[in-house]
Amino acid sequence: MQTAGHERLASILIQDEVPARFSGALLTGLNEQPIVEGVTGFGDDFMLGRVGPSQLDAGLVDRLQELHATLLGYVGGIRAEWAFDGESVWLIQVQQEAAVSSGQTIVPGETESEYDFDVSLGLSGLRELVELAKDRPVGIKLIGNVGMTSHIADVLRRYKVPSRIVPKAM
Repeated sequence: MQTAGHERLASILIQDEVPARFSGALLTGLNEQPIVEGVTGFGDDFMLGRVGPSQLDAGLVDRLQELHATLLGYVGGIRAEWAFDGESVWLIQVQQEAAVSSGQTIVPGETESEYDFDVSLGLSGLRELVELAKDRPVGIKLIGNVGMTSHIADVLRRYKVPSRIVPKAM
């Protein structure tokens, strides 16, 4: 298809069709530093905050950091989901997103108080708590093994709720 001298390409990738040996997400952190996280196999439980990130192979992390740098150069700060089939890195989703996260801080900010949230309560529980916290000087402390690039953290960034991750004591 041609339009005004430019070629348009429409495409679709069905995530279930990628035989993922590893999958996860990457995010532009403060100072344009890439935050790369993932797990072995499909990443559904990781993205939903049911399991935390795993240690990834250094070579794969290097490839994902290179992908981040390329995307950063084209569109600025991003959040992306990926899958790796053992040979190719598949880019599953990409969204432009301003960099706010760093270290264990999802969204920085001053608060008068902070709610504790056990990540085992899942996304629906978090959404209820976010309704109480948003637009107030209240933060949320995520307790548990959860990724900075998970949908749990995405919700907090979307609503700009000051928040941080505190791993659960073993």
